[in-house]
Amino acid sequence: MKPKSKWFYDDALVACSSDGILIRNFYFPSKRSRKIAWTEIHSARRRRLRFFSGRWRVWGMDLDRIWYHLDFLRPLKKEAIVIDVGGLMKFGITPKDFEKVFVIIKQRIKH
Repeated sequence: MKPKSKWFYDDALVACSSDGILIRNFYFPSKRSRKIAWTEIHSARRRRLRFFSGRWRVWGMDLDRIWYHLDFLRPLKKEAIVIDVGGLMKFGITPKDFEKVFVIIKQRIKH
């Protein structure tokens, strides 16, 4: 039997557990979640949200091939976390507690 995941962070948009990241409202139009294991993540970085770089992208892909989960409050936010899993597309997340999630990700993917 697999042990249960330990949750480090959980809000309506993003959750971080001992297994990885859960991005809620990821897929369009089903709003299904996307799970990313810590071992899948190559890197994570901060990205300043500007007019043409994700700020008004409430859901979907921006011009830099970053896919953003559904977040109606993204236009009010200043930064996103961009997760690279090695594919053509990267994933942008905007959790409620940006700093806490960024620290958790950086600690978990440290190689």
